[in-house]
Amino acid sequence: MYKEELKQIFAEVQDLSNDTADLQLLEALANNIVYILSKLQLTENKNDKTLASLVLADMLNTLNKEFVWAKEEDSPVEKQKWFQKAKKQVLEDMQVLFENE
Repeated sequence: MYKEELKQIFAEVQDLSNDTADLQLLEALANNIVYILSKLQLTENKNDKTLASLVLADMLNTLNKEFVWAKEEDSPVEKQKWFQKAKKQVLEDMQVLFENE
């Protein structure tokens, strides 16, 4: 159940245009990922719990670094670069969820 939701969000993040640099939408999607992973930690499946914990730690780190730095940037060009970096990091953080499928 949660895996399908995570796959959908992963696809939505991939579809975000690097040209628009919609940081608010990317952050909302990242927060949805964090919410789903926290729910996944409550399941009985030990492997899902472990995987969710690992990815959750990475996602929280990304939210506390790349997103904060992107928000602090005044230059639109630099803000776009930070958006692209944050998007790439979110996708990398999530990739491990789908490696064994």
